[in-house]
Amino acid sequence: MDSCDRTPLLWAAMAGHEAVVRLLLLKTGKVDVDSRDRDGVTPLSAAVRHGHEAVVKLLFDAGKVDVNSRDREGKTPLWRAVLGGRTGVLRLLLDTGMVDVNSGNQDGTTPLWLAVTMAFSNGHTDIVRLLLDTGMADVNSKPPNSLTPLMNAVMGGRADIVKLLLDTGMADVNSKPPNSLKPLMNAVMGGRADIVKLLLDTGKIDINYVSQDRLTPLAAARLGGHTDIMRLLSQPPSHPSPSV
Repeated sequence: MDSCDRTPLLWAAMAGHEAVVRLLLLKTGKVDVDSRDRDGVTPLSAAVRHGHEAVVKLLFDAGKVDVNSRDREGKTPLWRAVLGGRTGVLRLLLDTGMVDVNSGNQDGTTPLWLAVTMAFSNGHTDIVRLLLDTGMADVNSKPPNSLTPLMNAVMGGRADIVKLLLDTGMADVNSKPPNSLKPLMNAVMGGRADIVKLLLDTGKIDINYVSQDRLTPLAAARLGGHTDIMRLLSQPPSHPSPSV
């Protein structure tokens, strides 16, 4: 163990040295597979962070790894996989069936919220899909004083992510954060007819919502000159809108 409390196994996992990891694990009775350094990082977390899939598999094969271990920042291996855009490692973690997909860090940021936000820059929509495919991700999770994943996707103009979230049937389409607008109004004012249609197709949208500026979605579309959105809002809904 070095001055940072890193064991040989942790160093080998971090560096991706399969042969060394395998050799150390053969001495399972003497090696702590969940040893932590001063930052609370375990060999699994280190391997995940650096994208060493083969090492992750070896650690899983040891059969005693804590897949939900948290470091000093409250980040689990799953959280680290999402942050690093490590799709392959993420699949391995999810395949164990033991990870907590809603485990947030110290700030309350969940893996799904992080994945949606990160997808704007790294393009990893597949990570959002993988988390949602578990059927266990809380689609309305958000850190305190933040927007929901759906609202983030709407404001970011990501129709593909909006669709993924809506397809779960669990996203709150009428949520309104303080000092902000509902998802539909945001899409209308942004001129995103594709997102407006996705929201309307849920049959759960309150199209008569009035903003603080005393605008309905239709009035906002008219004011912005978005004739395509005006047509969408003027069509009879395929499902009755909720009375709010």
